Amino acid sequence: MGRELYFRIKAEEPSFTDCDKEFSQGTEAQTGRLLGPVPISQAHPAIAQKLAISQPRQLWPPY
Repeated sequence: MGRELYFRIKAEEPSFTDCDKEFSQGTEAQTGRLLGPVPISQAHPAIAQKLAISQPRQLWPPY
């Protein structure tokens, strides 16, 4: 599923927002994925590291 979402978002067909609405799980699905504000120190270390070096609209491939 991760690779499929990656390629769909990368192609911008559909948008990230549309994919989010379709595939979201958990309570954040009802808030449009808005979480926080949350200190970056509370994020998973791998996510915090990517956030620290990412540029706006940068898309990281799944592992």
